[in-house]
Amino acid sequence: MLSGLVAFVVYTASLAHGVGVDDSGELMAAACEPGIVHPPGYPLLTMLGHGMAKLAIGDIGIRLNLLSAIFGAFAAWLVARAVAIATGSPAAVLVTAGLWIFAPIIWSWSTVLEVFAINSCFTALLINLNLMMQKSPSRHLLYAWFAVLGIALTNQLTILFWVPFGGLWLLWVDHKLFLKPRILGGILFSLGFGLLPYLYLPLAQTWRPQVAWGDFSSFTGMIRHIARVEFGPMSMANTTLSAGEAFVANFNFFLDAQVEHLLVVGIIPVVAALAWWRHPQARPVAVSASFIAAAWVFYALVFQYLANIDVKNAVYLRMLSRFWPQPFLYLAVLAGFGSAWLIYGIRYFHRSAAVPHAISAPKPGRNTKDQQQAGA
Repeated sequence: MLSGLVAFVVYTASLAHGVGVDDSGELMAAACEPGIVHPPGYPLLTMLGHGMAKLAIGDIGIRLNLLSAIFGAFAAWLVARAVAIATGSPAAVLVTAGLWIFAPIIWSWSTVLEVFAINSCFTALLINLNLMMQKSPSRHLLYAWFAVLGIALTNQLTILFWVPFGGLWLLWVDHKLFLKPRILGGILFSLGFGLLPYLYLPLAQTWRPQVAWGDFSSFTGMIRHIARVEFGPMSMANTTLSAGEAFVANFNFFLDAQVEHLLVVGIIPVVAALAWWRHPQARPVAVSASFIAAAWVFYALVFQYLANIDVKNAVYLRMLSRFWPQPFLYLAVLAGFGSAWLIYGIRYFHRSAAVPHAISAPKPGRNTKDQQQAGA
């Protein structure tokens, strides 16, 4: 919790006092009405922002920007908590918190009203739920995972890049949970419940706000808006470079930015994270690191390829880099895992200490109390 408090103090102390850059002005205007912003609509952030705008305390711009500081603080706590769950190492948690809180790409988006701090919060929460499921499988945690996924989808669609790896992680923990019709029904209900904020969009259109994107008079129009069919970096085709040349340029800029925001000192722990495979008793930590590392590689390759725009243009580069906090979150967690391994190595050679090992892997075919109840 201390990491969250530190982050909140840092972000509020450097909070923007008015309209920020990029989409901040549009989001503020929509929050005040409330209205409908560009695809996918960001209904959750708009409703939360409207609540903050209604508070009769201080300047409205500061109140709205404070929303990002709050979510940025929660994200910092959840990132640090993920490392604590996996490794049980206070020192590794400290390293992770420091890398995350003070990374420029995280700090900057936690001081102005934007969608990226809340996306980081949901991404970190999903990783926490994955780790908790690995430690103690439960249908309730499974339902929570899908509910959080649904809510996260009402904010930023890049959360979908985590789904293949978070989902496979859940299957690795206990695939039998997904074979129960009752549990599958609970999963669908939880996901649908999380998506409920999207009902705000057609409702908001009925009062004809000044900030009003999209046409929700039909189900097709609503789906096109949510899916960003006509908006977003994926639709801004590069006309100056081939797809391959654009990908290489995008990937190089992306890699440079990720390394820069690791503040150099975080590179070694990230690489060391996969060293947990060398110790059989710490295999669960290694599995966790592998899923998170695979998610980073997937985001790095697929997103940069799909975002077929010319990053040599400073405007386009800034626009694209806004979507890079999510993969950086993966690296911050991996840095924590790797730091725990390095600390363990030092203690092993100098003090012969035991392996820090917080997660116990579920045995294949293990029947949990929840499984028995679900099958009853």
